[in-house]
Amino acid sequence: MPHFHLTDEEARILTEHVKVALMNPDVPHNFLPEDPTPEEVAKGKKLYFDKGCHACHQIGAEGGAVGPVLTDAGDRLENGYIYAYLLNPGAFRPEAPEPNYAFTKQEAILLTRFLSSLKEPAATPAETDEIPETQENEKAEEVHRP
Repeated sequence: MPHFHLTDEEARILTEHVKVALMNPDVPHNFLPEDPTPEEVAKGKKLYFDKGCHACHQIGAEGGAVGPVLTDAGDRLENGYIYAYLLNPGAFRPEAPEPNYAFTKQEAILLTRFLSSLKEPAATPAETDEIPETQENEKAEEVHRP
């Protein structure tokens, strides 16, 4: 995370600006704070396929390429946004080809539960370019050993 060298007052002003200018009042905040049950996720997944969402959206290597990839939707999107978007996509992105499926609130909640569960697995040290500090020290010691 970059350090912007802001004073406390500058950070407060910037935070207030973001709240006023960039936050949509139609998005419920602290929406569905409890973790979903496995049953909710399964019902949401079934709806995802029954409603044909996979024709346009991709999860992992499967699905269409018209809409955004949803593989990591749970990492990128707040569940309040997902819910509000499902109920009225045009209110958020009028240019998007996403149709309004007229989901019931219960359907939108179940789809939100499923989509919020989609997260990328955490990278392991072998998958990153960084070497953990302890390994760096060990490698440095190997180089300097006689």
